[in-house]
Amino acid sequence: MLLRDAAQRDAVQASLKDKGVPTAIYYPKPLHKQPAYRDAHDGAALPVSEDLADRIMALPIHPDLTSADVERICDAVLESVQRLRESPTHKKATEVLSLSYPAAVEFID
Repeated sequence: MLLRDAAQRDAVQASLKDKGVPTAIYYPKPLHKQPAYRDAHDGAALPVSEDLADRIMALPIHPDLTSADVERICDAVLESVQRLRESPTHKKATEVLSLSYPAAVEFID
């Protein structure tokens, strides 16, 4: 799930945690800054990678998720995004969801 900025990611992540939905940030540092890859990187600026590392988080995805689990997770995501949408400091909450969730964006727009 791609958020507008790190603050928005933190807010949605906290809201989902309160609803019992685990999230993860697999690469808090972009790969070219990870110790295992840092020496292989040529030093070129990678602003897109750095930007995405600040804004992305993973939602639960595994073969044991039931349809009810998926529905609960989706409801929690939509509720968390809606809360941001109603917040005066987050006027464009529909940008919260990445292109992976266009139906959700249409639903809350």
